[in-house]
Amino acid sequence: MKRRRSELTREQNKIRKWTAVQARFKELYDVERLRIDDVYDRLAEEFFISADQVHFIMRQDLEVSEEIAEPGPNQLDLFTGERFDQRNQPVEEAPKCS
Repeated sequence: MKRRRSELTREQNKIRKWTAVQARFKELYDVERLRIDDVYDRLAEEFFISADQVHFIMRQDLEVSEEIAEPGPNQLDLFTGERFDQRNQPVEEAPKCS
């Protein structure tokens, strides 16, 4: 069975991941108001990278081309718990049965 190759190159995937790390950093630091060392530790756990790598990523000035879209709201669903439709409108979840 052949493995399907991703349409994006390794460089493009790396930039997408780094963009997601930077977006999550802004959310944790600016919105949740965590200390910076706690943000580095949490990002290291969430993205399975070292805190030093997180620090390196945060120092990068990423230029995202049109080919590489920023992570969509559904890609960050793990962190926010919210769901969005194609027009970036929040989707109401069905009531949970108890």
